[in-house]
Amino acid sequence: MTRHGAAGTLLFAGGLWLLLGALVDEVHGAIGSAAEKSPARAASETKSSSTAGSSVVDRDRFIQEGDQQMQRGGFEAAREAYLAANTARPNDPTVLAKLAAAELKLERPPEAVRLYQRALELQPGYVEFRLGLARSLAGDQRFADAVREYESILQEDPTSYLALLGAAQTCGWAGEYERAVDFFERLLAQHADSLEGLLGLASTLAWSDQFDRAMETYARVLKIDPGNKEAKIGLARVYGWKGELDKAKSAYEELIREKPNDRILLVDYAKILAWQEEYERSIQIYERVLLDDPGNLDAKLGLARVYAWDGDLDRAEKLYDEILEDQPENRQAVMGKIQVLHWGGRPLGASNSAAANKPGREDTSSPAPRPTPQRP
Repeated sequence: MTRHGAAGTLLFAGGLWLLLGALVDEVHGAIGSAAEKSPARAASETKSSSTAGSSVVDRDRFIQEGDQQMQRGGFEAAREAYLAANTARPNDPTVLAKLAAAELKLERPPEAVRLYQRALELQPGYVEFRLGLARSLAGDQRFADAVREYESILQEDPTSYLALLGAAQTCGWAGEYERAVDFFERLLAQHADSLEGLLGLASTLAWSDQFDRAMETYARVLKIDPGNKEAKIGLARVYGWKGELDKAKSAYEELIREKPNDRILLVDYAKILAWQEEYERSIQIYERVLLDDPGNLDAKLGLARVYAWDGDLDRAEKLYDEILEDQPENRQAVMGKIQVLHWGGRPLGASNSAAANKPGREDTSSPAPRPTPQRP
């Protein structure tokens, strides 16, 4: 799995809008009647015959509908409702910020950035909008801009939990692990038992090869929450990255006993087995995952690697080609195929992927060693 994708998700847009309580029956009825038309059309028709006061009512009604959809995970429907609210009451900063939050959930960070910036033009300095802007900048991989926005908030309020957490996470996604650790430690100095802070710190320490500190931090999480799955998985991964493969294997087996069909656990466990050269068992687990989830990229990449390590270069190359057909720029697949070609004594030029020729890729002019435990 990738650092940002498992996702990923790691970007979050929660807290950028205010969720309203349950609606009374007559409000439900009003929303239901408007729903016979699209929210945007209903807002347009209402606006043409409404007073300024009624436009506020219409705005609030569409906001309520949008908020409900956000709670249910209906982000496209929420976006439409917020667009209707904006039609009923144009240039309302609250509506624009809610619309931005929906756009971010729909993985459209550039549009979210634009909307948050417009909301801040109308209501300068509002912290919730600034936090949303920072998250959107991070979602657009404008990490330096995002951190600057968080830091500007922290200049005014050094104790802001969300700004410290966001800055720490963003630095981690940017690979600036030392800065990320600093922000996490500042957060934990004020909120010592924050599970978000502790888990983020532990993960960052692991990525910066500070394995012992990472393990200590995961242990702190488990002291607060003994059943915390993320901490248990984190510990298992750190064992593997540190080369303590027997401990990693035992940790994953314990986790899989509790969650036998968890694909993330199975993929991680298959990787450990491969590192221990238990290729047959590793292949069986990867194939089991792909039987249930044929598009699982982590399982495909892992299976291709194990085929190669086990000497089945033809099957490895075929699987890498399958991945590259869907994702021609996938760096892991490109480099994996290059290794397979090299181990098979074939010219590297046999790889047709444009990504293989990108500047900065690893030198493959000498024979590639058999892989050792490494992070994804």
